[in-house]
Amino acid sequence: MNSRFTTSIIHFDHEFQFPGSDKTYPPGDYTLVREDEAIEGISWIAYRCKSICIDVPSIGTTKGQTERHTVDQDELTAMIDWGG
Repeated sequence: MNSRFTTSIIHFDHEFQFPGSDKTYPPGDYTLVREDEAIEGISWIAYRCKSICIDVPSIGTTKGQTERHTVDQDELTAMIDWGG
């Protein structure tokens, strides 16, 4: 299957947590990577979201090793709304 990756930056104005984790991450800019896969067998080009990942630590932080956390769209929405 064909996949495409889109890299963007997500900004958190507040602390946030990943679902199922007690660890809190500080506000800042984080790299978000979305993988979409092609839907085959139809007569037009279409994609569906396969995964959404956020890299920590935040952009500009050089402490330690980078971790990639996978979240779904509902979890990402909850993380954005969590501090508000």
